Amino acid sequence: MKISGCIALVTGGASGIGRGICELLLQNGAKVAVIDVNDERGKEVEKTFGEKYGTGCIKFIRCDVSVEKDLKEAFSQVISLWGQIDIVCNNAAVLDEDNWNKTLNINLGGVIHGTLLGLEQMKSGSVIVNTSSTAGLSAWKLAPVYCATKNGIVAFSRSIANEAIRDKGIRVNCICPGRTDTEMDFPRHRLTKEEIEAQDSLPKQPVAEVAKGVVELIEDDTKIGEVLVVCMVDGTKYKQFTNKV
Repeated sequence: MKISGCIALVTGGASGIGRGICELLLQNGAKVAVIDVNDERGKEVEKTFGEKYGTGCIKFIRCDVSVEKDLKEAFSQVISLWGQIDIVCNNAAVLDEDNWNKTLNINLGGVIHGTLLGLEQMKSGSVIVNTSSTAGLSAWKLAPVYCATKNGIVAFSRSIANEAIRDKGIRVNCICPGRTDTEMDFPRHRLTKEEIEAQDSLPKQPVAEVAKGVVELIEDDTKIGEVLVVCMVDGTKYKQFTNKV
């Protein structure tokens, strides 16, 4: 898919990886709807990127992805504004082990609903990229609920991809970033001093590296049901699974 001229919807687009995805899509000529619950940051992104790439290329829509009617309305607003949606990046996430329902509903529920809305409202040739994590490919004692949601995103994306391309002509892929330079961090209160020092010693990759991976999954029409791992330690590579879907 050629990104130039496409309409993209990015959840969690006001900060971190989502913001990086939004900017790279804009740089490649897309119009981008920034979907985020943080009103202040969303408006700042709209203003900053509007000045840089053109006010007609970006729109902030406040939305809580864990609320189904909010997310459905966000999709409707984008279609009303620009006529269609070609790219959906389900990226919104939190790391809150104490409020596990919130983590589950945003991280996994938001991705599932965003994917289903995309399959319902997008045309053949469109693409969906769901953001998981390297924590979605393993067990992680620091954040079991977060880890469960990210494992769920990988399994959901792989499980639905064949049906999506067969019935709708829409590609579904998944990206798994490793430790990235964002505000999201592991729950330190669960760790010993030595464990904190060990975590802090791990390098953080720039957001731009993850955004590049998302663009690769969008542009390469051969990528269907793929899981791309982007990690500063191990590099960027596609995850190979022993079980075929």
